[in-house]
Amino acid sequence: MRLIIDPLGNGHHDLFLKIDVMPSQIKIADSYYLFDFLEISQKEIKAVKQKQMTPITYGALRLIEYWESRILSMSKGQTVFLLFDLSDQYVGGFRVAKVKYGYQFEEVFTEETAGYAVNKSTLDSVVSLTLLRTDKPSPSGWLISEERLREGLDWSKKQLINL
Repeated sequence: MRLIIDPLGNGHHDLFLKIDVMPSQIKIADSYYLFDFLEISQKEIKAVKQKQMTPITYGALRLIEYWESRILSMSKGQTVFLLFDLSDQYVGGFRVAKVKYGYQFEEVFTEETAGYAVNKSTLDSVVSLTLLRTDKPSPSGWLISEERLREGLDWSKKQLINL
């Protein structure tokens, strides 16, 4: 699983998540509400710009850190929602379950809240795992080993830092 950005994007369709297991997928999302979700202040964004880093790069790095804090600390049998897509009409991402051989990912979304109405501090209280649903007749799911997940996220961070 690798996160790639469009550094020239304008907040719409500028986040790309490549899932390299069968069936391979690319998910596209907006970064428009990303900074609000990650609780990144305008002061923090200004400091990032002074360090010659684009805000989208900084936001993507912080999103990966957030994902790592949620999934790499899970214990077997635990399930979390890994947010990726923040829209005006819904939030989407993955229901992730820690299983014997890694992590089982299932693509899900909920229309019970919108991207502008949730942040990382409130996510678990606003988005119930039981209300998450898939819009496909047969759910999209992937089994990703912990090693491959770490490799993909580490690759993503290195690429972002070198932009």
